[in-house]
Amino acid sequence: MEAEVQGFLAKHADLKTEDGRARVVRHGHLPEREVMTGIGPVAVRQPRVRDRAAAAEDAGRIRFTPAILPPYARCQSR
Repeated sequence: MEAEVQGFLAKHADLKTEDGRARVVRHGHLPEREVMTGIGPVAVRQPRVRDRAAAAEDAGRIRFTPAILPPYARCQSR
Protein backbone atom coordinates (compact mmCIF):
# COMPACT_ATOMS: atom_id res chain seq x y z
CA MET A 1 0.00 0.00 0.00
CA GLU A 2 2.90 2.37 0.67
CA ALA A 3 4.06 2.16 -2.95
CA GLU A 4 0.51 2.74 -4.14
CA VAL A 5 0.06 5.86 -1.99
CA GLN A 6 3.44 7.22 -3.15
CA GLY A 7 2.35 6.78 -6.78
CA PHE A 8 -0.96 8.50 -6.03
CA LEU A 9 0.82 11.47 -4.44
CA ALA A 10 3.27 11.68 -7.36
CA LYS A 11 0.35 11.71 -9.81
CA HIS A 12 -1.15 14.74 -8.03
CA ALA A 13 2.15 16.48 -7.13
CA ASP A 14 1.54 19.31 -9.64
CA LEU A 15 -1.69 20.39 -7.90
CA LYS A 16 -1.24 23.33 -5.51
CA THR A 17 -3.48 25.26 -3.11
CA GLU A 18 -4.00 29.02 -3.47
CA ASP A 19 -1.08 29.68 -1.11
CA GLY A 20 1.30 27.44 -3.13
CA ARG A 21 1.37 24.35 -0.90
CA ALA A 22 0.80 20.82 -2.19
CA ARG A 23 -2.94 20.14 -2.50
CA VAL A 24 -2.81 16.37 -1.91
CA VAL A 25 -0.70 15.24 1.09
CA ARG A 26 -0.21 12.25 3.41
CA HIS A 27 -2.24 12.49 6.59
CA GLY A 28 -1.23 9.59 8.84
CA HIS A 29 -2.97 6.20 8.89
CA LEU A 30 -6.45 4.87 9.53
CA PRO A 31 -6.79 2.65 12.62
CA GLU A 32 -5.36 -0.85 12.23
CA ARG A 33 -7.87 -3.48 11.20
CA GLU A 34 -7.83 -7.15 10.31
CA VAL A 35 -8.75 -8.20 6.79
CA MET A 36 -9.78 -11.77 6.07
CA THR A 37 -7.57 -13.47 3.47
CA GLY A 38 -7.35 -17.01 2.17
CA ILE A 39 -4.78 -17.81 4.85
CA GLY A 40 -6.63 -16.07 7.69
CA PRO A 41 -6.83 -12.56 9.14
CA VAL A 42 -4.02 -10.08 8.36
CA ALA A 43 -3.56 -6.82 10.30
CA VAL A 44 -3.25 -3.76 8.03
CA ARG A 45 -2.92 0.01 8.49
CA GLN A 46 -4.18 2.02 5.54
CA PRO A 47 -2.37 5.30 4.78
CA ARG A 48 -4.56 8.41 4.77
CA VAL A 49 -4.40 11.08 2.08
CA ARG A 50 -5.83 14.57 2.52
CA ASP A 51 -7.05 16.98 -0.16
CA ARG A 52 -6.33 20.39 1.40
CA ALA A 53 -8.29 22.41 -1.14
CA ALA A 54 -11.65 20.61 -0.98
CA ALA A 55 -14.40 20.91 1.59
CA ALA A 56 -15.75 17.68 3.12
CA GLU A 57 -18.94 17.79 1.03
CA ASP A 58 -17.16 18.86 -2.18
CA ALA A 59 -17.81 16.54 -5.14
CA GLY A 60 -14.43 17.52 -6.66
CA ARG A 61 -12.53 16.17 -3.68
CA ILE A 62 -9.59 13.90 -4.51
CA ARG A 63 -9.81 10.60 -2.61
CA PHE A 64 -7.34 7.75 -2.20
CA THR A 65 -8.67 4.19 -2.10
CA PRO A 66 -6.04 1.44 -2.29
CA ALA A 67 -6.67 -1.26 -4.89
CA ILE A 68 -5.59 -4.04 -2.56
CA LEU A 69 -7.85 -2.89 0.30
CA PRO A 70 -11.24 -1.90 -1.08
CA PRO A 71 -13.70 -0.23 1.32
CA TYR A 72 -16.01 -3.24 1.29
CA ALA A 73 -13.35 -5.79 2.35
CA ARG A 74 -14.49 -7.93 5.27
CA CYS A 75 -12.71 -6.96 8.42
CA GLN A 76 -12.77 -7.31 12.18
CA SER A 77 -12.13 -4.40 14.54
CA ARG A 78 -9.26 -4.71 16.98
